[in-house]
Amino acid sequence: MEPNRSYHTESSGHNNGEASHSSTQLSARQKEYLDWRQIRKNITKGETLDPSIQLSCKQKKYLDWLQAEKEKKARRKARWEARKEYARQHGIVKKKVVKVPEVITLMQDSTCDINICIDLSFIGLMTNRYKSETGRQIRKVYEENRAAKAPLHVHLTRYTGLAKERLRKRGVTQEADLHFHEGHYLDVFEKDRLIYLTSDSKNVLDRLEENKVYIIGGLSGHTKHKSLCYRTATSEGIAHAQLPIKSSFNIKSKKSRILHIYQVFQILLKVSEGKSFNEAVRIVFSNRQNILSDAAYYEEDGAYEEEFSD
Repeated sequence: MEPNRSYHTESSGHNNGEASHSSTQLSARQKEYLDWRQIRKNITKGETLDPSIQLSCKQKKYLDWLQAEKEKKARRKARWEARKEYARQHGIVKKKVVKVPEVITLMQDSTCDINICIDLSFIGLMTNRYKSETGRQIRKVYEENRAAKAPLHVHLTRYTGLAKERLRKRGVTQEADLHFHEGHYLDVFEKDRLIYLTSDSKNVLDRLEENKVYIIGGLSGHTKHKSLCYRTATSEGIAHAQLPIKSSFNIKSKKSRILHIYQVFQILLKVSEGKSFNEAVRIVFSNRQNILSDAAYYEEDGAYEEEFSD
């Protein structure tokens, strides 16, 4: 316990050699406050509470909450350590830090011929916040693809005007190793090669084919534009499909299952490297295992891959 504290006031003058500072007695409320503050410090440091101290009901509830928070923090730390150990053993790169290899493989030299198209036609439908978010997502796609040993061929269509300006602010310029097209994807690719990826489609994608072009809608804030990608695909008469990952999530709300542009690209990249869709989902959402269902840990051959539980 800290020594008793007292407040000091400075006297206006010196009288017969008396001290320039005099001590005033603490009120009962001030003393109670200082004692309670010291009790909280001791509890935070891990010290046990003196049973002889009388506490109010409100103070007891606070100490119970404080103890529960300490236990929750310890559990979070244990889970975080387990995730780091799992990532280290399986060579999983953190999402926020993409390690670029010393030798960068350009798309033109890649051994993978799978094409991904990000449709920027919807840039005018979004608010400034979501326009900025779309630019950030595409920037992450570029960084992830640049770090891959066998990068995918990433195309940006409708790269003009507002979309071009937004991406430029995010550092995605025409000097980047991406394919830029000012025109529509129907003007760039043959119609029978296109497959629009949308969670509203009843068709389920079972594998990636090199002669196909998989379109990702460059759209953020999907809740304001429901089924827009699906309606676009059907109106233009092109094929559409959803990724076979619906059963991998234990989230019932369709709104919560909508993936970002970067997440969809990560899954496609992992699948192109030879991983299954379930395995790709586990890697992409390794730091959010609480949203994954048991089905995410079953492979196509029926084997169950054990991992640490959350």
